[in-house]
Amino acid sequence: MAPASLIIMNAIHLEPHMDTVSQRRLLLLAAVAMATPVGQAAEVEFVGELDYPEVGDDAESLIADGLLGGDQSLAGFTGAYITPAGRQFLARVNQLRSQTVDRRNEARLAFMRWLDGLQDPFQIQGVGNFKSSPLNSYYGVAFTGDDVQNAIRWLVGNGYVINKRARSDGTVLLVRLSAGGRTWVENDGRPSFIAQPAVSVAGNTFINSQTQIAGDGATQTMTVTPELLSAINEAVKGIHEARGALDLASDQAAVLDASLADLHEEAGSNEPKWERLFDRAQKVANSLRDVGTFAALLARGLLAAFGS
Repeated sequence: MAPASLIIMNAIHLEPHMDTVSQRRLLLLAAVAMATPVGQAAEVEFVGELDYPEVGDDAESLIADGLLGGDQSLAGFTGAYITPAGRQFLARVNQLRSQTVDRRNEARLAFMRWLDGLQDPFQIQGVGNFKSSPLNSYYGVAFTGDDVQNAIRWLVGNGYVINKRARSDGTVLLVRLSAGGRTWVENDGRPSFIAQPAVSVAGNTFINSQTQIAGDGATQTMTVTPELLSAINEAVKGIHEARGALDLASDQAAVLDASLADLHEEAGSNEPKWERLFDRAQKVANSLRDVGTFAALLARGLLAAFGS
């Protein structure tokens, strides 16, 4: 059974990111509805912008679904009128478009799918290039500039995208996909650190990452375990959840965002290294210590994952 947000008809496959044929037919349906007075069945001729090569086939499909009405002549369908079912369908589309939470989530996922689908997604990319992507669409209409910027800020804050350049007003101009971001988009927007293959040695299970720390003739091996990654994940989640209560200045917020993004990227890499994780965690902690007592406690909680 299709999900509630998915409506499948012969003419239009209605979902957040629609195929080009469905988008075109939805535009035709909306155009005819706008030109047809409510309660009337006045036929709208397919002239001007409505006179495109596929209009006859599109109208025939919409009429077959009962969304449009019209009579076929020897020349095919040269006009049509909106039916009550067609108006109800458009009302449903408008209802779906107005669902704020779903729209916000789809904007994040669409931007990430665009970024991940580029030839070299880990290179710095211009945010403005997303505008011309087929993924820049939500139930047939393009995302607004605010939709895109809000999505990017959330993605940056969660470490899935790295902010490489922004204007003084906070508008993000250049970004780069993080390793954790690729995992996120491959999981269809479900947060997750990359689980690394575990290796068993002498009955101990650990991740293939270690640091040799020599001192007084002793050698200590530091390993990146699933437990460490889980503890980092929980600590970072706590920082994000508490962020609104930290009262950060703009420069402090920028430093914290960058530090969190670096930590998230290393934790989500194919081979996370303990020393790099600890170094990035220390930078996050340092960015919190001068903010206040509560922030200092968050910093301490993050470093506690490393036994510090």
